[in-house]
Amino acid sequence: MNNTQRVIIQKMAGQKDREALPVKEKTVLKPKSFEKITVSSSAVGINIPTYDLMDIQTKAIITIENGSIRFKIDGNNPTSTDGHLLNDGDTLKLESTEEIENFKCIRNSDVDAILQVSYLEVS
Repeated sequence: MNNTQRVIIQKMAGQKDREALPVKEKTVLKPKSFEKITVSSSAVGINIPTYDLMDIQTKAIITIENGSIRFKIDGNNPTSTDGHLLNDGDTLKLESTEEIENFKCIRNSDVDAILQVSYLEVS
């Protein structure tokens, strides 16, 4: 939008010329990488993609398969009885690089679970 269009819209909205309208930019998520992780009886995290080292904002989508897990996003290790519960077929969205780095999970039963993890670049 150019300045002339912005001024016209501002006047239509009853704003003075010196007031700027907030411009909300569209968020675009670009798939960047994928990994499959087996979750067993020891707590594991997920791997932040190497491209994220360039200060790119990243999100992750995790789908649980074959079992259930317990997880934490504070960097501490969960146990099979402590942490948030996710079951087979559940999906978790991690909204920041910090959440991805601090994510830890462990299986919740005798059956190993599988994490299907997609990493998305926010632009």
